[in-house]
Amino acid sequence: MENSTTLREQVHQLVDDQRVQDELLERVQTVLNAALDETGGWDELTPIQQNQVLAAREESLDAGNLLDHETVKKRFAKWLEN
Repeated sequence: MENSTTLREQVHQLVDDQRVQDELLERVQTVLNAALDETGGWDELTPIQQNQVLAAREESLDAGNLLDHETVKKRFAKWLEN
């Protein structure tokens, strides 16, 4: 892995590149802000939502409950179309 200084320089170069659109910069900002948020938004979830996330995580630990990518794409195709 590259050192922190090199990574920072590369990110700065990308941000300064005139080809980078504002939409991409906004998405990068969102990702960076989320990464800096210690709770990752957990505190913004209701207790019911938190329990649902925890239950889903627990279910995902059993490989038998997992679906392959193609199955998920087929199942949710109408929501994935743009």
